[in-house]
Amino acid sequence: MLRKLLLSTVAATAMVGSALAADLPSRKAPPVVPVVPIFTWTGFYIGVDGGYGWENLRETGIFGGLAAYQLNYRANGPVGGGHAGFNWQVNQFVFGFEGDVLATSMRVTGPLNTFLFANTLWRTGVTGSVRGRIGWAWDRFLIFGTGGVAFEDFRIRENFLGIGPIVGEGFHTTRAGFTVGGGVEYAVTNNWLLRAEYRYSDYGTFNNASVLFPGLFYRSRVQDSRVTGGISYKFDYAAPAPVVARY
Repeated sequence: MLRKLLLSTVAATAMVGSALAADLPSRKAPPVVPVVPIFTWTGFYIGVDGGYGWENLRETGIFGGLAAYQLNYRANGPVGGGHAGFNWQVNQFVFGFEGDVLATSMRVTGPLNTFLFANTLWRTGVTGSVRGRIGWAWDRFLIFGTGGVAFEDFRIRENFLGIGPIVGEGFHTTRAGFTVGGGVEYAVTNNWLLRAEYRYSDYGTFNNASVLFPGLFYRSRVQDSRVTGGISYKFDYAAPAPVVARY
């Protein structure tokens, strides 16, 4: 009888111990849940781009206040350089500003000018712009428009073919104008962005006075189109901490 009583007591104690152990908090580490960061277009970015450009040129010779001749031709060539800017996303809208500087090699030898028996050698140098941007984002895909002020460096040489050895006169001009365009952008990762863009720029009309022929002015009208592609690196952006009032 005593033996049965001892066995029953041990069994009951074991059952109570198991029940209490089940109620104790677990010491196992919680399962690791992967954190997927939410993408935002907000942040500073810097990148490189390149492509091809075309310039429509109109040259008018003004002599004695009258148009003596007019030539129309087109320069073209590659462009490439860098850009930097900042985006701010509000819901699906993306607002920003951007600046770029590119080297260009658009050039052309214009048609023969029968009035002076000459031709024009036209080439561009450095171009840049400062622009605003506004876009609409679908997660990692962005379509945007852009517009602002553009700058470009022009070199012009008039070669007079009928004056013995080739004689000419050259001009170096930097102009400001407006630029507008648009494009698309895609975030491959949270930091690396790919883009494609088209822009149109208009640098207006400007005059260069001839040194060899007093009273003659070369009047140039320049319009520029270019298509570029590029890659940017977007820096992670930490929003400012909220201000907590203390009383």
